[in-house]
Amino acid sequence: MGQIPNRQIFTQKFLQVPLRPYFQIVNCVKSGDMVLFNKIMTMYGEMFKKDKNCAMILRLRHTVLKFGLKKLNISYSKISLADIKAKLNLESIEETEQIVSKAIRDGVISAVINHDGGFMQSKEVSDIYATNDP
Repeated sequence: MGQIPNRQIFTQKFLQVPLRPYFQIVNCVKSGDMVLFNKIMTMYGEMFKKDKNCAMILRLRHTVLKFGLKKLNISYSKISLADIKAKLNLESIEETEQIVSKAIRDGVISAVINHDGGFMQSKEVSDIYATNDP
């Protein structure tokens, strides 16, 4: 379902070694780092297949992208799609635009895409407490 387990599960002494790859995946998802995700998949892909969890781990790719986009949306008020592509380690500008569009449509981020300029512009977060209205 794209949800990740609580990290406390991995701190139990007898589970630390056998679940280390899964712990690394959980940390990677939280950080939104696609480069690290791909590296972990390369290192432990065979183990995930042997455990019959590879398909589940691959579905987490979308969650990694969501977390990465959230971080970029918070960090930049305006960022080019080419920069998003580079930071998230995506294949093409078209794929980047599709992923950003879906994240906007799903309410993951609050932004708009300027197709002519080729950038994503974050919407201003208004402070609901900064009004004189009751």
